[in-house]
Amino acid sequence: MDSLIGMLVVLAAAVLFVPALNSALLGYFMVAVPTQMLGRANSAMQVLAMGAMPLAPVVAGFGLSWAGRTPTLLFCGALCVVAALVSVTNRGLRSLPVESGWSGHASRFARDGGRPQGEA
Repeated sequence: MDSLIGMLVVLAAAVLFVPALNSALLGYFMVAVPTQMLGRANSAMQVLAMGAMPLAPVVAGFGLSWAGRTPTLLFCGALCVVAALVSVTNRGLRSLPVESGWSGHASRFARDGGRPQGEA
């Protein structure tokens, strides 16, 4: 893994589907959130997303100085695996329909008191 080509291949494979996933989730977000609440909901989402960004250099810096390269990379890789597992096992996220069904799904979700269809 010390070669630049190897690192680029791993990075490219890791981020290959990020733009499509990001577009889909934000597209559904725009449909599901009531128009009058979009500004506030988007601000809250951005605070959480952007607020977490400075944590990566902090974790990397302390990890590299305290534990070294390999343990730090393994720890960060494990965080990514945990995040992926949480996403994959999230029933609500997996039950999102294709784009043509977003409006109906969002309205059913709102009508059912904030619970996805099929959950008690």
